[in-house]
Amino acid sequence: MPPPQGYTAPDLGFAMLSAYMRQGIATEAARMLLEYAKREKGVKDVLGMTDQKNEASRGVFVKLGFVDCGTHVLKAFGDVVGQVYVKKGMSEVVGDYGI
Repeated sequence: MPPPQGYTAPDLGFAMLSAYMRQGIATEAARMLLEYAKREKGVKDVLGMTDQKNEASRGVFVKLGFVDCGTHVLKAFGDVVGQVYVKKGMSEVVGDYGI
């Protein structure tokens, strides 16, 4: 069982100033980061987490091919409820990752 303060896979998230939103920057930066993590560090499994009302971030995860696993309590973020995504091919049972 993983420690309560952490997850067993790294998580991806983004924050953008409003002047830079809706330009594809988050999608492209995330895509490049995921490629680097896989190529250079061997990271294949990545979680995505965002506020359930943040449609822009949710859209980025969909564009990146992540699977929506619904809302869950995020222990490592002070028990807030968030929308959780997993990369395609990962288990969609988010409890497998300590969530």
